[in-house]
Amino acid sequence: MSVAKKPVERRKHRRLSISNGAFVALRPHYQRIGQVVDISMGGLAFTYMADQESPNRSFEADIFLAGGVFCCQGVPFRTISDCESYGTAFSSIKMRRSGLQFGELTPQQQVQLERFIQEHTTPREAQP
Repeated sequence: MSVAKKPVERRKHRRLSISNGAFVALRPHYQRIGQVVDISMGGLAFTYMADQESPNRSFEADIFLAGGVFCCQGVPFRTISDCESYGTAFSSIKMRRSGLQFGELTPQQQVQLERFIQEHTTPREAQP
């Protein structure tokens, strides 16, 4: 009898859920804009409409709150994952989920991100 092993968590930073509407827009022309699902000091995950244009060589993102208030601009990143999202079974809109790993942040970006995480997140529920 084989016992399934729990996957090993490789992230350095704990992921946190967003407690209110936060969004990410990929620069330079905002070809992809989506809603942030979770965030940490190391990166974030977001969902977006699958029919949006794929960005051409995008390496920076802006993170902002509903209402257009920016909390962190020009955040360097690399895409870690991008796959179909299966969140809404009854929707005809295809969604995707993308995972970004932050690059080297400036001291100002680090402070802005830490503040954003303190003020706008809640701990994620333990995953089975």
